Amino acid sequence: MVLVKIYEKKISKYKKDTSLKLIQYNLFICKYCFDRNFKNVKEKIIKYKTSVNIVRTENKECNICKNLFQKTILKIKTDIINSFQFVNDNSNKSIEIGSSIPFQLFEKEDNLRSLFKIKGVPNIKTHYNAIIRNEVIKETRSTLNHLNPDIRIEISVDIKLNYEIKYKTKEIVLLGRYNKYQRGLIQRFKKNSMNNNEHILNNNSDTYRNTTIEEIILDFLYKQSGSKDIKIGWSGSEDKDSLVLGNGRPFIVKINSPKYRNFQKMLNIKNKLSLNFLEIPTNDPRIYQKYKIQIKTLIKVIDDSLEKADLEKIICKLIGEIKYRFKNKIVKKKIYSSSYKMIDKKNFEMNLVLDSGIPIKQLIGGNEFIEPCLSNLLNKKCECVFFDIDDIIINNNLTGY
Repeated sequence: MVLVKIYEKKISKYKKDTSLKLIQYNLFICKYCFDRNFKNVKEKIIKYKTSVNIVRTENKECNICKNLFQKTILKIKTDIINSFQFVNDNSNKSIEIGSSIPFQLFEKEDNLRSLFKIKGVPNIKTHYNAIIRNEVIKETRSTLNHLNPDIRIEISVDIKLNYEIKYKTKEIVLLGRYNKYQRGLIQRFKKNSMNNNEHILNNNSDTYRNTTIEEIILDFLYKQSGSKDIKIGWSGSEDKDSLVLGNGRPFIVKINSPKYRNFQKMLNIKNKLSLNFLEIPTNDPRIYQKYKIQIKTLIKVIDDSLEKADLEKIICKLIGEIKYRFKNKIVKKKIYSSSYKMIDKKNFEMNLVLDSGIPIKQLIGGNEFIEPCLSNLLNKKCECVFFDIDDIIINNNLTGY
């Protein structure tokens, strides 16, 4: 122990002199460290003809904390309550505040406690955190939540008592849905395009001339939430030339470390796209990705002609379980109803109600494994010209949305 070694060195100088008077050794302690350690403990100890006396002071540097409490608490409290997380926002927040302080301060306190045999009291970090939490809560009317706070605040202090404050806000999970009214609008970025965060953050345009629905969604939410990290989880897609009507296609959005929690959750771009968002619990957003879609598709028969009797025989065979391969796995879903309308001997429309995620063009053309497949059932090569989503049939989990 550093402190005990200091005392032993002082004593060794006078070891041979038995007439040595008592050596006085004063340790100056700030009011915070004094109250924490010596409120119910004797302030003086004599050991090996050395008297160690604890002196409470406000004018000299504390032997334990180097005046950490006096020099930083007020400044840190002021910085926190004036940060963007709290200024002009009267909403009730839950917070957690933690700190990282130099290990030398722990070491000094441990040495002193060992000498005075102090046990069962909070250490310097626990005391420091408690004071800052109380000060911030009193000023902001926030509540303390150690497990799942709205804002997590981490304070880092170095040996020179310089500090840095980092904020991490609780993620927001949104259930979104979009209606697409314009053909030619692509749903998402291409796989080989740049990272979606970089793509949006480098775009300073204030207008929605974006080329994909994903870009429009991210651009809107970056501006509304102030976050720099937003992820979208899709549950199916449609052709760029398809429309999405009815209740709109659902999708999940995860917003990490948002600056603002209360923001606009609707966007309407006339004759092009509308977006709606609803905040949902973060425990299992996957339950919101199960729904049915009602589609109308235009189908063309290639290098052959079609009779009405051909369709009458096979249309009912599309109803029931369907299997297809996705990422080396066999996926099973259902088609609930099917109907058709002849246009001519080369073209017809088909209406389907089916689970989301079934690849429509694959279902029609059968270029990849899928059972049943319309082309195989007709024994005629068919092509999906385009399909529109007329409605989204939402399950009970989405009731009221």
